[in-house]
Amino acid sequence: MDLNEHQHFAQIDREDMLGHIMGLPLQLEKAWHLGKKQPLTGIQPVERIILAGMGGSAIGGDLLASYAADQLEVPLIVHRDYDLPACASGAGTLVVASLIPVIRKRCCRLSSEP
Repeated sequence: MDLNEHQHFAQIDREDMLGHIMGLPLQLEKAWHLGKKQPLTGIQPVERIILAGMGGSAIGGDLLASYAADQLEVPLIVHRDYDLPACASGAGTLVVASLIPVIRKRCCRLSSEP
């Protein structure tokens, strides 16, 4: 297959991953505008950021971690598991979870209680 012939991608890219990649800039722009509209009052200082996701849901966290590594003053952890790491506690922890239907069925636990 000649990778310069994009019309043939559909034969091997049955889930349209190329389409998802091409749509990423628009998704990021929409997410940015949505986030800017959210009221953020009474927020305590963040000491650590944990991005929880499995498989494809964690890729966005990897991209963010790579992009922001030289700008962040706190650790950013991309966590791929059904539970959160032990350091995911306290008021200074920001947890961002990306869940897809398969993960929801496995009952991802977002509390520190057993």
